[in-house]
Amino acid sequence: MRFVTFLSVVTAFVVGSTWLAHADGRLKPVKTRGPRVQQLANPRTIKLKSESDATVPFTVPFTLAPTREEFNRFVIVNANEDNKTWNFMGSGTTTCINYGYSYSSAADDWAFIPVEVEDENVLYSLSFEMKAQYSSDEECLEVGIGAGATPEDMTIVLDVDNFKHTSYKTYGQMFKPTGTGIQWIGFHANSGVYKSGISVRNISLEALTDPIPLKPAIEESSADGLDYTASVRIPSETLQGEPISGSVGLKVLVDDEVRQDSPRVWPEN
Repeated sequence: MRFVTFLSVVTAFVVGSTWLAHADGRLKPVKTRGPRVQQLANPRTIKLKSESDATVPFTVPFTLAPTREEFNRFVIVNANEDNKTWNFMGSGTTTCINYGYSYSSAADDWAFIPVEVEDENVLYSLSFEMKAQYSSDEECLEVGIGAGATPEDMTIVLDVDNFKHTSYKTYGQMFKPTGTGIQWIGFHANSGVYKSGISVRNISLEALTDPIPLKPAIEESSADGLDYTASVRIPSETLQGEPISGSVGLKVLVDDEVRQDSPRVWPEN
């Protein structure tokens, strides 16, 4: 079986830069003090490694392994008030945040990361690596963005259900923040009761300030044996919602090999 991929490239916006958009839409720290636990009226435990640390946002772009110092700037919310929640795990270059299962409670635990956002109209790209502890158990995790480090402030932008892989796999999502200043990215473990555990590492965030075209649209296609014919409409807008004002490049890949490279194609043609 052969796989045909169409890629579009903006060539009119940034001198010396070329951006690719795949057909499926993908885009190719401070000292600490002792822990403090705060009780809320709506029962929930918030673990702050240090009140001052937890309010120091990370500056975009960043990649968090994380280190223990970086983890100490997270806010951990044990929303179901059991004895299991997110913790720092590992040493040296092999570190992660880890949620351990409970025998009696379904997971409802958040790890909030403070981020400094200067422009709420900029598109951001989040990526991270994640795995389950055992392949026999299905785990669930969702990611949100919001103005506060509480579940109520979160707008969910990614929902990963029933994953079982025990080797790290990369996940990603693009989103626009809900405002400027300190925004919070929340990792929510929401697996069922008595599962195994979730590990997350290499959390990266970048602002997509350069134009990235939307994926080309295949309007018609036909196959005759090994011959494949397709009618492709070139995108007229970028992922950021702006119109493409110049020509774009179109590449046709067959089994990851470039078979056609058209450097100047006009949008909507």
